[in-house]
Amino acid sequence: MVIYKVHEVVTDNVSDRIASDLAFLTEMLDTVFGIKPETNGVAKAFRLGRRDDSKNAPRPLLVEFSSLEAKEAVMSNLKNLRDATPPFKGISLAHDLPHGKVLKLRE
Repeated sequence: MVIYKVHEVVTDNVSDRIASDLAFLTEMLDTVFGIKPETNGVAKAFRLGRRDDSKNAPRPLLVEFSSLEAKEAVMSNLKNLRDATPPFKGISLAHDLPHGKVLKLRE
């Protein structure tokens, strides 16, 4: 899953940036989607692209879940983002699909 418009901490310390992104994910999953931190299933998360301090736009955040069920729990409740409070207001989520692949929905 790719998350857009997530505030990015501007620091040269990589571990601080990673910790900030993971804290944001944990809080978002708990607050907006009701997925508790111990069961959120985030396998890894990292920013896409090269950091450019001259640009004001944050890089997209790629999130990989350890289970399909965790991702589906988020994607099936995207409507919760409409009523979200800051810092979750205004972010958007999308499926991360390989180039040329079409998403098959369950019947």
